[in-house]
Amino acid sequence: MAKLQNIVTFYRLFSAREQKLFIILLCLGGVGLFGVLGSAWRGLTYTVPARGGEIIEGTLGQPVSLSPLDPATSDAEQDLKSLIHAGLLGVDGNGNFKPVLAENLPVISDDLKNYSLKLRNGLKWQDGAAITPEDVVHTIKTAQSKESASNLRYSFRFVKVEVLEDKTIKFTLRDPSISFSENLTLGLLPAHLESDYDDLNPVGAGPYKLEKFRYRSNQDIVGAELMANEFYHPHKPYIEKITFKFYQSTDDLIKAYNQGDIKSFSQLSDNENIKLQPGGRLIRASSPQYQTVFFNKEKNPLLGSLKIRQALKLATNRFEIVDNLHSGLAIAIGGPSLGEVAAPAPEYNLTRANELLSEEGWLRGDDGFRYKNDEQLKIVLTTNDIKINQETANLLAEQWQNLGLKLEINIVPRAELNSSVLRPREYQALLLSENLGHDPDPYFFWHSSQITDPGLNLSGFRNNEVDKIIVDARNTRDMEVRKQLYTRFTQIIDNEAAAVFLVQPFYTYITAQNIHNVDFKVLIVPQERFGNVAEWYVKTHRALKL
Repeated sequence: MAKLQNIVTFYRLFSAREQKLFIILLCLGGVGLFGVLGSAWRGLTYTVPARGGEIIEGTLGQPVSLSPLDPATSDAEQDLKSLIHAGLLGVDGNGNFKPVLAENLPVISDDLKNYSLKLRNGLKWQDGAAITPEDVVHTIKTAQSKESASNLRYSFRFVKVEVLEDKTIKFTLRDPSISFSENLTLGLLPAHLESDYDDLNPVGAGPYKLEKFRYRSNQDIVGAELMANEFYHPHKPYIEKITFKFYQSTDDLIKAYNQGDIKSFSQLSDNENIKLQPGGRLIRASSPQYQTVFFNKEKNPLLGSLKIRQALKLATNRFEIVDNLHSGLAIAIGGPSLGEVAAPAPEYNLTRANELLSEEGWLRGDDGFRYKNDEQLKIVLTTNDIKINQETANLLAEQWQNLGLKLEINIVPRAELNSSVLRPREYQALLLSENLGHDPDPYFFWHSSQITDPGLNLSGFRNNEVDKIIVDARNTRDMEVRKQLYTRFTQIIDNEAAAVFLVQPFYTYITAQNIHNVDFKVLIVPQERFGNVAEWYVKTHRALKL
């Protein structure tokens, strides 16, 4: 107390001006001291992620089933499944496989028929039950079941799965395959809930668990809330909550973003309508997805004519599609292979296309359309209700009308496309996007064994040389040999004009700048943007350096 009185007495000896100067110096000294302490603190610590925060994400459609075995009917289903479920393998931001529930990448036998990996210790389902090798067996056998509606049944059709000692799981294939690892990304099903499993309230092993749906008064699902899974390996995600809002059209999705209702969303088109909001960030990635018109000669015999198919290929201006519908954010393509063995887009040659039709005896009538023996040159093109596909169909109708061909467009809701169009092959021509997946193996899309459901040879293409090429490529690890084989495969498909290949779009993801560690350069499918979501964070704190 005496010392304080001495300071006061000393302070009173100063003039008014000196007193002001003394206070200023005292304050500066205090600020300097705090600065030194702050600098020292920063030197002794570093910034680390902290738990908390929320992502508000928009997506298209609404979920019908969240079982990992059921074919996805919307982006909403794909996104939710990828967060709720986890497989033995996952995918990193460069499109490469990584262990998730497995300890290691598969050990593959020299003959490419055996794949073995070990399940991690200490894994738990979102309900706290232990994850066991028997859950893997249960999942595969359920996928193989004829009673299952899974479109993965063919992927595991001739696969034997067995549990060896020390949690090792072995997959034995009937035929060699270098691309089987992709099947191991399938989300697992809990065997202990076999009889009580709820497709719309699933228990998974993924980073987030379903908390609740949001409904309209008419019981339509309009959103979902997901919470971080405390049992997720290697740790509980940093971001505590992900809220999804569901929209029925791309226009509604972009409008919601522009109005600030959502902070994140993804898409493959309509980039010209995106106005990046303050605090927003745009990420682009390549994707092995391409848009194609497939021909079904069984439903329209006119498509059995090579010259008609060649004419359609030559009369398609792919660069107009790229510029007008994708704002330049796509690549015009000429075949079913991408990357190093991609075929360049064929020349747009309307003159030659018209010549081909005239050579076939198709002559123009007074109405501008072509006829032959009183039959009109007409094709029905089926596609789904995704905006970019509808717009592409309309543009193709304009382009092909220059040939004198009448193109009728049949729009089928995406949720109904698989059951009413794809599986029964009920279309003449089909405009759709295909995704090559993590391996360029075209077996399921072009091998003749895949012509009928559940195969995806949508053009009904048969060619013995192509079948042999595909099988030979599956049977080798030599990437140079595979490259040569796929180059020949692409040439044959092009010579036969088996389909009209259009564009490969870039993938676009919009998110907030304050969401850190969002890291990817290649996305095989859009939902893989969540591949490292457990490492994303919004909040931080400082930790001492050791």
